Amino acid sequence: MSDNLELANLSIGRIQIAELAQDKYPIISISFLAFCVSYMIHSSDKQDPKPIPLRFWRSSSGQEPVRDWLNELSREDQKVVGRDIARVQFGWPVGLPVCRPLGGGLWEVRSTLKSRREARVLFGFYEGMLIALHAFIKKTQKTPADDLELAKQRMKEVRS
Repeated sequence: MSDNLELANLSIGRIQIAELAQDKYPIISISFLAFCVSYMIHSSDKQDPKPIPLRFWRSSSGQEPVRDWLNELSREDQKVVGRDIARVQFGWPVGLPVCRPLGGGLWEVRSTLKSRREARVLFGFYEGMLIALHAFIKKTQKTPADDLELAKQRMKEVRS
């Protein structure tokens, strides 16, 4: 480490601050510290966002096709899709490239897997919950009509 820079870890709340030694760079270190404290004061007024609960559509026989589809993916692909679903849960409303409206109260979570394949999870909202209705690997640019119709049908079942 350079002689010009002494680092001291100061823990303030959840933020770790690397503070420059006061005698070497007093303006930078004080400004940086003031910024961090100001950020903490202003952001502490905001409550931590609560995630939108996720539920998987369940058939009358107890099957959960979206959960089964996710379990068939590789561990790496599961993480990618899971991360994108979490973005919707914690950051709603979310737009492109993660989420896109399909119409009729349906949305799609768009995930690009490591293998360059495109995964889609179609969902809707019901009673404050995100309902995962259908999922598939996209093979064409347009969302297949059969997949969209299946998701619409399942959402209709949820609402009835």
